[in-house]
Amino acid sequence: MHDLSTPQRTAGSSVDELERLRAEHSATVQTLQAAVRDTSRLARLFAILNEAGPLDRVLDRVLATLSELFLADVVVLLESTGDGGFSPLATIGLPAGMERRVAFSSEMSYTTSALRTRQPLAATGARVDPKVDAYLRELGVESAVWLPVAGDESTCRGVLVLGRCQALPFIQSDIDLLMAMAYRIGVLVERAHAEEERRNLENRLRQAEKTESLGRMASAIAHHFNNMLGAVVSSLDLALDELSDKNQTVLEDLEIARESALRAAKTSELMLAYLGQSVRSRETVDLTEVLREALPELQASVPAGVKLTFDLRDSGLIVLVSSHQIGQLLTNLITNAWEAMNAMPGEIQVSVRAVSGARVPKTYLPADWTPRAASYVCLEVRDTGCGMTADTVGKIFDPFFTTKFVGRGLGLPVVLGTVRAYDGIVSVESVIGKGSTFRVFLPHAPLSLLESRTPTPSGTAGLQAKPSLILLAEDEERLLRNTQRMLVRLGYEVMAASDGVVAVERFRQRAGDVRVAVLDIAMPRMDGWATLAAIRALRPNLPVILVSGYNQVDVLRGQPPQHGLSFLHKPYSLVDLCKLVAKALATTEDSAQATPPR
Repeated sequence: MHDLSTPQRTAGSSVDELERLRAEHSATVQTLQAAVRDTSRLARLFAILNEAGPLDRVLDRVLATLSELFLADVVVLLESTGDGGFSPLATIGLPAGMERRVAFSSEMSYTTSALRTRQPLAATGARVDPKVDAYLRELGVESAVWLPVAGDESTCRGVLVLGRCQALPFIQSDIDLLMAMAYRIGVLVERAHAEEERRNLENRLRQAEKTESLGRMASAIAHHFNNMLGAVVSSLDLALDELSDKNQTVLEDLEIARESALRAAKTSELMLAYLGQSVRSRETVDLTEVLREALPELQASVPAGVKLTFDLRDSGLIVLVSSHQIGQLLTNLITNAWEAMNAMPGEIQVSVRAVSGARVPKTYLPADWTPRAASYVCLEVRDTGCGMTADTVGKIFDPFFTTKFVGRGLGLPVVLGTVRAYDGIVSVESVIGKGSTFRVFLPHAPLSLLESRTPTPSGTAGLQAKPSLILLAEDEERLLRNTQRMLVRLGYEVMAASDGVVAVERFRQRAGDVRVAVLDIAMPRMDGWATLAAIRALRPNLPVILVSGYNQVDVLRGQPPQHGLSFLHKPYSLVDLCKLVAKALATTEDSAQATPPR
């Protein structure tokens, strides 16, 4: 009897093997199809990423493509701001106005976790998941995926979020593919930011070169301008001193001319101040005390209906500045604040405090500034005025830009220039309808540098000269003549010279008799510094007053400190000259000993 079961089992095994091979073939085909699909999706996305054009336009196309390829109703690319918040770089599927809400994510959210762990996260049932950001739940997102967007090798730049408004979870293969896409998006964003930083650096370099060139030109113009004004002011001072009280009308006319000339000199000073070239001597002062002294005058300058309050509780806030310029800076800020009220009631708050260098804002002017000090003194002026748009904030420090009326627009540029001269910065925050806040940051000087400030007497009373010989060197003929007449009128004997060579020759003749030398810096043949060196070789302790139309900081830059050296800025008045010569004589009278001429 034959066994028929074996052939049957063989036939069954063949069928099973065939089915297995078919299944393997089908799986292979599906894998190949998925690979082709994924390759096609990657190629399509990478082609867009490689397109030239503005970053925002490329990102919009990338997110639109991701939405199409992965059936996502919402796609958001978030950039980390570094302080726990996020800034949306591009979005798909968000209603207008919702972008602002995207910036906030809780510490426990999937967005924050993906950024911190640098690992992809996926969730279903998103509507009831508290770790899903509120804006996604409000949009009805059911499933979502969060993918870290790499920056450089050690940082994560942001998070890519895709959401579906249907219960269709993201499978692992899609997540793996999206991770590759998120990496390429990170490379694109990193490259764009690097290119933007390069352009910004180039722009700052060009701006710095332009400012430096403009500064040299403005400084030279101011020097010549101040020389001419010096002759005008000194001539008017002499005329006013000679006229009797009977010529009252003439006296008034001359006084008006003198005040106008001094105001012209102020305009020259403002131009230099905007460029950060301070013409004022600096001293270490407690900024709180300076503000307290200025308080009554500032209170009187504010219109009725505007409340001016001060918070000056902190002391020991020492800065190296010119008290006059800081007073002018505060006046400009407060004037800008009350003018922002548009004749309506409001409040201006002024405060001063110390802050660490790490707490200085990231957005400030001048843009090319780099913090160097460990701590700063912050002067804050806050108003409840009309506020400004971002576009206006970007222009307020431009010379003669104004939203008020023609003829204004130097106040805030001078603030910026003054702060630049002291290696500080200005930051501005403003909200339309709520007001603006200006913050000035100045390097904090050690308390040990605080100098005692003594009041300077006004006028020439009590400064009548004792008979003394003054050496005067000035190449500007009219100014030489007028200054000589000023000194003679004050009771001094004057030995005048038109340049440094003549001054040294005449000094040799009477080296033991000269009590003070007044030297112009910019002279032909031998400038003021060379003249000073030649004179000090004969009389090391002789008091010397250097005179220049350039600012004091530029004149003294690079020069070692010297005993008995003073500075007088052109144009100067009879009173200014009288005070400085008398001070030089008084402080060195006992120590200045004559050395026989060589």
